[in-house]
Amino acid sequence: MDVNVLGTQVILNAAEKHGVKRLIIASSAAVYDWWETALIEDKTPILASDVYSTTKITNEHQVKIRSALAAVPALRVSLT
Repeated sequence: MDVNVLGTQVILNAAEKHGVKRLIIASSAAVYDWWETALIEDKTPILASDVYSTTKITNEHQVKIRSALAAVPALRVSLT
């Protein structure tokens, strides 16, 4: 939790403070409910199955919220 959630918040705060124009967040295949089917990012539902996947989903929400509030484009990259 400290690294994934609080660490992401520290980075987001620093990015806003220093006028960063674009954010890229590295997500994880762990956020998807794909254990019994093929992973298709556009169609596979997001579902937290453990603490790690919960923190990665939280990161995605943190970036979406900060991006909307600060009008900073954000790109989500999934590491599968």
